[in-house]
Amino acid sequence: MKGGNNSEGDNETISHSTALLVLSELKNIKFIIKDNTYLLNFSKFIIEPRLQFENGNVYFPDLIGYFSSECDLAEKWNGKIVIEITVKHKCTSQKIRDFLEYGIPIIEVSISDKIWFSKEFNGKVYDANDVENYYNFLKKLFNNRVYGHIRSTPYIISLL
Repeated sequence: MKGGNNSEGDNETISHSTALLVLSELKNIKFIIKDNTYLLNFSKFIIEPRLQFENGNVYFPDLIGYFSSECDLAEKWNGKIVIEITVKHKCTSQKIRDFLEYGIPIIEVSISDKIWFSKEFNGKVYDANDVENYYNFLKKLFNNRVYGHIRSTPYIISLL
C-alpha cells in the first residue's frame, strides 16, 4: 500500500492509500461541505490517472469520479469530479488554478490527525490486521459521511 509516486508524499502513507481504496469502492458518497450535504452517486472511479494540461503541467489526481445519476452537481460539473485525499499536504494553488481553468472540479478530503492510521505516524509496529482494522474503520466512517472542501468549482454554461 506504500510507495506511490506523488512528490508531495500523500500517497506514501497507509492513511492516504486506505482512504483512496475505501472511497474508490463506494458508489454513493454523502459529502458534508460546510453547512451543505450532497449525496453523490457514482458509476465508476478512475484511480490516479495521468492528466497533462496544455500549459505542460502534469497531475495524478487521486480519483476521478463519474456520476451515475443526475443531480445539481452532476449537471454543474459536467458529470465528473476529482477527489483529492490529503493527509499533510493540501492541493497547491497552481493545481487548483489549472483544474479550474480546464473546467475540472475538485473536492478535497482531508484525513485529519483524528482519523490517521496512528501506528504509522507514531512509529509503532503494525501488521496486516492493524491495516485491515483501519480499512474497516474508514469504510464505516465514509459509508456514513465524508467531510470535504470544494477547491475548484467550474460552472458549465449550456447554450440553448
